[in-house]
Amino acid sequence: MKKLILLFIIIIPLFSKSIPYPITDQIVSSKIKIIDSKELKFKALKGIKFSEVSDLAYSHKRGLYALSDKGFLYRLHLKIYKDKIDKVKLKKAFTLRDKHKENLGKEHKDSEGLTIYDDKLYISFEKKVRVEEFTFNGIAIKIEPIHISLMDIKNYKAKNKALEALAYHPKLGLITTPEVPLFDQKYHTLYTKNKTFNFKQDAKISAIEIIDKNTLLVLERKKNNNNLYTVFLKKVYINKCKNDLCKSKMILELKNTQNFEGLTKIEKDKYLMISDDAGKKKFKTVLLLVKI
Repeated sequence: MKKLILLFIIIIPLFSKSIPYPITDQIVSSKIKIIDSKELKFKALKGIKFSEVSDLAYSHKRGLYALSDKGFLYRLHLKIYKDKIDKVKLKKAFTLRDKHKENLGKEHKDSEGLTIYDDKLYISFEKKVRVEEFTFNGIAIKIEPIHISLMDIKNYKAKNKALEALAYHPKLGLITTPEVPLFDQKYHTLYTKNKTFNFKQDAKISAIEIIDKNTLLVLERKKNNNNLYTVFLKKVYINKCKNDLCKSKMILELKNTQNFEGLTKIEKDKYLMISDDAGKKKFKTVLLLVKI
């Protein structure tokens, strides 16, 4: 009987969907409050693994969605209780498909940025560079116009350094950005259809989100020699630009941490960050809840 109880105790954590993940010792500096952190583990749904997550998007109507850079879209159930991540469940998993409901080809499915606005879901892509509207079960609807500088993949430093991040501004519309500056740029740049906003580069961009009409959150990260990451979260003030450079302010730095790639707002002052496990056991999918 004792052996059975011990076996039960050992097995339970292996099937847990959210496990506490210690983050305190990874904080270098912080001007925000890190509320909670959980490692996520889910069984595959219909053969689709919850892995290599590149971004998050949330709406009060639709709930929480996640995107994999392998061309998969996920719907999750999220419950925040007393400022803690109480429950996270994987509800649905979809393969991204074109208008004809065919799976996206290899060069077309490198999905990186995700955002929801006005009950519409948008995804940005690398390689076959574009921003496209999709249904909430992963079927393409239409390609959205982007800044002229972003249209030609030859302008990027590499095919897999293209439209890494995406957000929707209520007045400016879709805002996207490459992972690294274009060939002729030394600063990071936020691109709308017709406007650009430059800001200081500290590392490679992995995600962006809207705080308010004048301020964006930008998530950056760089790989360390130990295969872990240094991660920066900064505010960029698009209403405070001088000499073609917008003011930015660092609000969080993590060192020797996971590869955080996704970011979304869930309440007025609360945001979620998520890491990419790269499809490898030595890395983790970690969900981080912060208050700004």
